[in-house]
Amino acid sequence: MINVFEHDATPTWSGFIYQGRIAVYLAIKTMIELRNEGKILEIDKYTIEMEKCEDIAIVYKDENGNRKYSSIHQVKNENEHTLSEYKKPLIQLMLEKGYYKECNAGAPDAYLHIANSIRGENKDFETECLKWKKEILKYYDAVDKACKNYTNNRKFYEELLNELKKEPIGIDRSEYKTQHSTVIKYCKEVVEENHTIDRIKFEEALKKLKDYLLNKLLVPYISSEVSIYKYDNGLNHFDGTKIFDGIVKLVKEYKGNIAGWSENQYKYLADKILNYIDKTILERHKNLQEKKCVVREISLSKLQEIMDTFVENNEKEANILALKRGYLESLDKFCQKCQRNNDYTCHDIDCKLQQAEYRKEKLNEEDFVRFCYNLRPECEKKIEDRACIADLGSKDGLMESVFPIIKEIPSERFIDKEDERQLKVRNHDKMAFVTAITNSDAEDAVLGIEQALDKNSVMIEAIFEADQLVTTRLEADENIWNQSCIKIRRDEIADGQKIENRDERSIYVAKRPQFVKAEAFIKDMEKDGE
Repeated sequence: MINVFEHDATPTWSGFIYQGRIAVYLAIKTMIELRNEGKILEIDKYTIEMEKCEDIAIVYKDENGNRKYSSIHQVKNENEHTLSEYKKPLIQLMLEKGYYKECNAGAPDAYLHIANSIRGENKDFETECLKWKKEILKYYDAVDKACKNYTNNRKFYEELLNELKKEPIGIDRSEYKTQHSTVIKYCKEVVEENHTIDRIKFEEALKKLKDYLLNKLLVPYISSEVSIYKYDNGLNHFDGTKIFDGIVKLVKEYKGNIAGWSENQYKYLADKILNYIDKTILERHKNLQEKKCVVREISLSKLQEIMDTFVENNEKEANILALKRGYLESLDKFCQKCQRNNDYTCHDIDCKLQQAEYRKEKLNEEDFVRFCYNLRPECEKKIEDRACIADLGSKDGLMESVFPIIKEIPSERFIDKEDERQLKVRNHDKMAFVTAITNSDAEDAVLGIEQALDKNSVMIEAIFEADQLVTTRLEADENIWNQSCIKIRRDEIADGQKIENRDERSIYVAKRPQFVKAEAFIKDMEKDGE
């Protein structure tokens, strides 16, 4: 039997990061449970299935190779706070739970994962789910009765039309929507337009609708036994940032107390498995967009291999993975903020923040590090130093400068896009370099960059190719560099331009860029486009 619940649309990037974290949480949780039950040798029989039917499913392959669904999960990283706003994913869970049981594909537990708490959840949940089930069964019974007791009179069409208009399932499948709308069309022609319809065609359409409900959705077997997932901290919700802490706790539980291990080592292991899942999801997303073959499963044994990794001398890789996690978390938060402000362009595939080149997902580790230093050129700490994360991973700088510019500035204004280690924008006749600098004191910012150049020049020297450095809240013209040891190269000095005295401490650069605020920069660019 073809499973009609399989995803038939290419999802957007938004929400994938949250989904990946839920998948990791469930994977580690399952490994712990299997170990505690003395079934650790059965891990290789389990897989994590993602974006096939449900967002996430835990699947078990029995001794005969038959797939049995152990649990199914809908994941919603939304800002809604009422149960009714999650009606659609909950109904899909209810239908799928019944579907798998009837098709002998297991009797899975069915869960909804949410990022925010639901008001009145405990009081209303079971009652609401049971009500939705009754509405769906009543709808099916009306279609079934119409098929069995067809009568060519106005009252028959009126009663059927009334039930069809209520349509309580809401499943987004083109075949079903076509069949439903076709029957409605015939009924309206009789009731509202007093037309005579082709009875044979009407009966055929009605039968097709019933057949879909009965044999594809398996509506009579719908189950209201679904629930909102409860995490180990006792909460029924977890946002994308806090769930990482939950994952680290599970890593600690799985590994136990290892002598000499620091908190950062447990975080590193959590980041390693997260990075693996994120790469898998993003690659699947890319293949879906390009209509390529998609592998939708990850073996639990593969994740176990990562969890059993011996962590040693990992400072550099650990810091890079932490930076990547922070960058994606900030990007996800920015997109959520757009949604809260009713700016749904962040969910549109045409939004640059949905595109791989601006999400930096294709960058290798070394180039991603270079990208981070280009955003925060005041950072003098090496990537091997854990303290660099606080400087390089500036959330304020990303949220207030980098992401707004990516989102608002037209694609054609970005230059040298083949080098994804930098964000360069053409501003009139100037070249602007987008940064995440948050310092509001110009002299202090210059001093910080000067010190960083002295210790980390290779990483940040490219910023001096720019005419402007875009920041969150700093404005200053190029003369701000006059009191520093930053000197412009002789071959870059225009005729008649004064050359400063040079000394042994001077650092020679191509240009001395001015500082501009991101907000003003965006407005200036908008004027230029008028």
